[in-house]
Amino acid sequence: MHSVRFLFFVLFLIFSLATTTSNSEADNHNEDVMTPTQSSTKTSQEVSHPFLGYSCTIPEDWVYKQTAEGTILGHNSIPGMIVVSSHMQPDLLHLRTELSQGIRENDISLSLSGTLQNVTQNIISGDYQGTLGDQEVMAKGFGILSGNGGGTYVLALGLPGEFSNSLADTAATIATSMRFVPARPDNNSSNPLVGKWKDIRGGGHTIITLAEDGTFTYYSDYSSSGVGWGYANSDESKGHWQSSGTKQTGILFYQTRAGEQGSMPYQVLIENGQIYWNEYNFNGTLYLRQ
Repeated sequence: MHSVRFLFFVLFLIFSLATTTSNSEADNHNEDVMTPTQSSTKTSQEVSHPFLGYSCTIPEDWVYKQTAEGTILGHNSIPGMIVVSSHMQPDLLHLRTELSQGIRENDISLSLSGTLQNVTQNIISGDYQGTLGDQEVMAKGFGILSGNGGGTYVLALGLPGEFSNSLADTAATIATSMRFVPARPDNNSSNPLVGKWKDIRGGGHTIITLAEDGTFTYYSDYSSSGVGWGYANSDESKGHWQSSGTKQTGILFYQTRAGEQGSMPYQVLIENGQIYWNEYNFNGTLYLRQ
């Protein structure tokens, strides 16, 4: 479940969502916390993330916040939170392996307790326990595989003694309702990252090719190991990529053929108010479109 690592600094900051919710109204882009409609009968609401290519159903009395990396959900009376994020595992075997490894990134450490269970033909679940910062936590995790490879993780997270069946059941409902659509960049336009990119300010020769079919090639002749893209004392790596965000800024996710996953920020170059669409910073390094 390493692909959810970029969310956990957010989780640490908003863990108080277990007992409080926002009263702010959402804008048309669903970027703020949504306030559920009051109703005596429980109904459902649809949550879609077009940039990551998934849609799911959640109870109407839950609130959610969309980010570039996924969806964070909470409730005003059910302690804990639920996080939905994407993954790029190609099949169930790789998905099961990733789920069995748990999470050990920065302030969070979760280990699988018990065995993984097959929920449906494309969903695997497991129970986890560990720590978030200096607090002990429990979690219920689901890995969902889409029909074309890749998919989502759904993680319910709460404190021991407060983790409830309601929290786990809601996560299961979200997981089993998951649907997948082709991810699209902002404004439904072609992805501006597609192309051949060269590092123009580094001390070596690095070329990244991001193909429209979702594959990438990374080549570098640096004598020392590079950062990201699965590069470790090798000249070239290949795999699959996808992005989430706007034309100007967002997150790029990748998975090498060897199964290594990672993510990095991207941002178009802006100098003196001028936008240079053929120059992007990937992970802080400037590249020029070739």
